[in-house]
Formats: sequence, structure tokens, C-alpha cells
Amino acid sequence: MDDFERGAYSISHFTRRAMIFIGLASLVAVLLYFAAQLLDVLLLVFAGALVAVSIDGMVRLPPAYTVVVQLAGAAVAGVAGVILSTPLAVVAVVAVQMLYVEDVLGDDVEVLGQGK
Repeated sequence: MDDFERGAYSISHFTRRAMIFIGLASLVAVLLYFAAQLLDVLLLVFAGALVAVSIDGMVRLPPAYTVVVQLAGAAVAGVAGVILSTPLAVVAVVAVQMLYVEDVLGDDVEVLGQGK
């Protein structure tokens, strides 16, 4: 009788159960990871839309512009980019309005936030 027939090369019952448990645990971990990533993206989109609508009332910045700026900020600098992107976008728009449109072109323009 050789080693294979005696069971020396067979997988024990405990080893089979451990392999199944590890496989299922790995599958659950992967599913939880993707669920967390999906939730993160959804929260970023909905929070960005909420900020876009609220910032529209304060400085009349178009909501679509705000969402695009926040997504670009998130791509560049993550959470800090999302937080800083809208104020930096407002500063850029006001600078263009005041330095270029009013000073260079000489046109009168209502600067963001001054009309309220």
C-alpha cells in the first residue's frame, strides 16, 4: 500500500473547512470593500450636489460648475481638495471678474456676492 492509498496526501476534514472559511471570509471582505467604495462615491456626489445648491444661493456660482470643481479637487487632492475646491473656485472667479473684466475690459460686472 502506497502513501496515497493510506491517506497521507488527502486533505483532512479540518483543512477543507478552514479553506472554505478562508474563501468565504475573503469574499465577504472584498464585497465589504466594494460596498464601502460605492458608499464613499455616493456620499461625495450627494454632498457635492448639496454644497453646489447651497453655494449657489450665497455667491451665485452655477451648481454644475461647483460640482465639476469639487470632482476635480477630489481627483487632485482627495478630501482636502473637495473642501478647498469651492472657495478657491470663488476666489478665481472673483479675481477674473475684478482684474480682467473690470480693469482690462472696462465693463461693469456684478462681482460674486456683492449683489446680495
